[in-house]
Amino acid sequence: MKVKKALACMIAAAAVVCSVFSTPITADAAKKNKSVNETRLNITYDDRYTFDSDIKTIEQVRIDSRMTGTKVPDVAVLVSEEKNKIAATGCGVARVTLENGEIYRVSVKSAPISLILMIGQSNMEGGCSVKEEINLYKSQQILSPEGTVYSTYAPAYGFNCKYVGYYNEKITLNNKNAEKFIPLTLTANGSKHRYCHTNNLTEASDTGGKNGMDGAFGYTWYKTTKEKVWLINAANSGSSITEWRPDSKTYYGRAMSLYHRAMGVLEKEIEAGHYTLSQKGYLWMQGETDSEMPGNDYYMHYVRLHNDLKTDMYGKDFKYTKQAISFAGLCMVRNVEMSVIPYTTEIHDNFKSNGPREAYKVLANSEEKMLDNVIMASDVEEKWTSDEEVADYFKDTYGSVKKYNKYNPMVKEAEALPSTIEEVHDNIHYKQLGYNEIGRSAALQICDYLGY
Repeated sequence: MKVKKALACMIAAAAVVCSVFSTPITADAAKKNKSVNETRLNITYDDRYTFDSDIKTIEQVRIDSRMTGTKVPDVAVLVSEEKNKIAATGCGVARVTLENGEIYRVSVKSAPISLILMIGQSNMEGGCSVKEEINLYKSQQILSPEGTVYSTYAPAYGFNCKYVGYYNEKITLNNKNAEKFIPLTLTANGSKHRYCHTNNLTEASDTGGKNGMDGAFGYTWYKTTKEKVWLINAANSGSSITEWRPDSKTYYGRAMSLYHRAMGVLEKEIEAGHYTLSQKGYLWMQGETDSEMPGNDYYMHYVRLHNDLKTDMYGKDFKYTKQAISFAGLCMVRNVEMSVIPYTTEIHDNFKSNGPREAYKVLANSEEKMLDNVIMASDVEEKWTSDEEVADYFKDTYGSVKKYNKYNPMVKEAEALPSTIEEVHDNIHYKQLGYNEIGRSAALQICDYLGY
């Protein structure tokens, strides 16, 4: 029996949450080497580590990696970011002497990383219906430590630059400008354009932040796998599944152009010795626009899309990132029927059956070989149909606001557990607290499926 048959997303979110987060986000435990009076510390490329004492000296013992795109060795294995904090800027060995006399022999290895595509429509993109609440959305975002989660977001419409990605400029993705959203190297966050930064989902000082499930997904992925992840969000607000066809002028073509550009950057980084490829996969949440499409039609459209993605994401023309996708995660879509006056559907009607929703369930439970890695990544929102159900869900999952804040390190801590529909979604988009829960549950479910 396939693994996905036995998985239940709501159980994963509630039961796994306490065990998954037991390991802090730090490097491997340092081990004392008494014979030479050194403490051995193992970390990976682009990790950070904070000592209990200020740094006196850093000696570069051996450099094993090289500068991206060249044959020149990296300048250093470690650099001091702060008085007591190091950053791994290359692979090899360095010796760190602290002001208190302690000596650390630090080994930096290449870092496992996954490359994940996020596609669909506005709820995958991170749409914000209530523009007056944009500051609230931003305060509820989940950010990761530097060097753990990388992010690329390419809007399709100018208004989402401000209300989703917090860009200073209006720039939208088309099939010719994908390179504008991808940095030359994965850690190159010094671009003058914010949309080229890969640290927008981290606690870095120049982070821009982003609405949606990206932050929670990336944070939970790293906490669960102890591996880095690069999220490529090319979702498209208001799009129909019929517009996701393998054509350079469609949303699919734009997304593939962006994803392949990212693969190109990762190719050079892997060749330089900085990373190793771990997983490739995609998340799909779409169907509000297609609420009136029959389930069979939606099913067939998705099967074609999935087969196209498997082919194009494999990357036959690449060397180091050529790899089959290991998962396709479905995030359950809501039923938003478009009336003469858009978005007037009552909240309780958002979860009634329709074609796309029925197709999701069939796809996630299919025995067809071509769909063997398609799973239901998240359907926790099915429990949010009333204030009482929202309150029960968060109470059952976390127990207390203290634990909720522990597992959800938002920019601003919550003062109470979410307890109303209004806190997690409105009649078309999720609120940031809802996005957080969907992102986290999706990461837990996929990692469980992959065997982490």
